[in-house]
Amino acid sequence: MRVNSVTLRAFRRTATAGTMVLVALLVTFSVTPGTGAAAGAPAVEPGIGNALAQTALVGPSFANLSLAFTFGRSIAGHQNTVAQASSQAIDLGLVGSTLAGAGCKPGSKPTLPADQQPHEARVDSRDAKPTVDEDETFLGGLPMHKHAEAQTTPFGKAVTTTAPFGVAGVLEIGGGVATSTSGLVGGVREAKAVSDISGIKLVGALGLIELSGLHWEAVWSSRSPNGVVGSFGIASAKIAGTPLPTNNPEAVLAAANTALAPAGIQLTRPFAHQDGGVLFVDPLGIAVVPSPSRDAVAGAALSTKNVQDLRQQVTEALIAQDCGNATYITIADLVVGSLTGAGNFKIDLGGVKATSGETPASGFTFGLPQLITSGGLDPAVGTGPSTLSPALTPA
Repeated sequence: MRVNSVTLRAFRRTATAGTMVLVALLVTFSVTPGTGAAAGAPAVEPGIGNALAQTALVGPSFANLSLAFTFGRSIAGHQNTVAQASSQAIDLGLVGSTLAGAGCKPGSKPTLPADQQPHEARVDSRDAKPTVDEDETFLGGLPMHKHAEAQTTPFGKAVTTTAPFGVAGVLEIGGGVATSTSGLVGGVREAKAVSDISGIKLVGALGLIELSGLHWEAVWSSRSPNGVVGSFGIASAKIAGTPLPTNNPEAVLAAANTALAPAGIQLTRPFAHQDGGVLFVDPLGIAVVPSPSRDAVAGAALSTKNVQDLRQQVTEALIAQDCGNATYITIADLVVGSLTGAGNFKIDLGGVKATSGETPASGFTFGLPQLITSGGLDPAVGTGPSTLSPALTPA
């Protein structure tokens, strides 16, 4: 009986030791990277990212009131495992909201209902079909295209293609492509915005000004070093047929402004800068600024009694035909006024912004977050001082 008791105690000690070894092995396998799923984990957490690119913003403004249209806007964003993307070829802005308002007569339809205006192509990685390709048909079939896709990796991408526009022999703006991406790319968290415009042509005092291959790029990634980079470049430039070196965009734009000054047109140089944790590369601005010679001629022409009488007759006839035409007349007056010194008419070409970073993953989801917004390229008010870095200044 004694022998059996000793044997039983020995067996218990052996079983206990074996159990401890087994637990140790399980713990080791749990915390030690192996060749299974853990080894395939991303190098960084997905975190959060957002990128926006556009090809053009065109229209008049008066003080803080802007009636500009936006062309070729691409937005991509991600947060943890969710990605979203939005592509919009044309955004009518405040003008669109005004035209979609109630009609001028009780019970009448809006001048231009919202469902007949251009819309964005928007996707979410949680959608059943997270990819959209559409042609924009609002302006009579001009070659404009919208593409948006969102993946669960996560990765969002938007590409918007816009058509050339302008007035032949005065101002011509080539086709553009705005591309935004946000998510994990090869184990790197990255938000990237790129805008390309084939070129612009303007007529100045010295002849035709041609700037080709305009390129904006903003990248904010977890890569180190050089994880945050913004740039603007011009591939080639000519004034009156004479080529200019383009290694310094500031010098190119200064030469162009000298030729454009008599016409009251000014180009504003893009800068790369950070505001409130967002990297911006500014648009190339084409502004109609006060010009004594131009404003005197235009003012005299538009203020003559014959011109004023004709305008009054046309206005009354259009309103009599349809009171909704009053909106179009007001917009036309504002555009003419901005071109003759009463306001400001501006064309912003290109422009990009991007940001990304870490965010704690949560096990709880309250609703479906909207990761992307249709905000423009202006830095948010109250985000802190703007900083310019030589490393970010366009080369």
